Amino acid sequence: MRNEIFYEWVIEELDEHGDIHDVDHCQTFAEAHKSRQHLLNCQHINAVDVASRRSVGNELDGLHYWGYAYVDFENFTIEPKYCSGDKVPKHVIKQVVFEGKQNAAKKGCS
Repeated sequence: MRNEIFYEWVIEELDEHGDIHDVDHCQTFAEAHKSRQHLLNCQHINAVDVASRRSVGNELDGLHYWGYAYVDFENFTIEPKYCSGDKVPKHVIKQVVFEGKQNAAKKGCS
């Protein structure tokens, strides 16, 4: 059976030691960014990472492997490659850049 590639956004809540405490999933970066902002407003959350996850697999054999590419929120950039070595596609990069431009525009209007 032919493998399929799936992309999603992962929001990781980190505890005071930097360990992942909880994980949530979104279909778009805009949703992930909004969820991150909400979590950071909670007093018990120390840090939140957001990553694009690329999963490869099929229904018969299941998941073969996956990779993560993390977002830098200071610059609204994303790592150029997933930890699996696969290149981050343009449609993923564009979501981060677009949201960064929207965020900058909102700050400029304040």
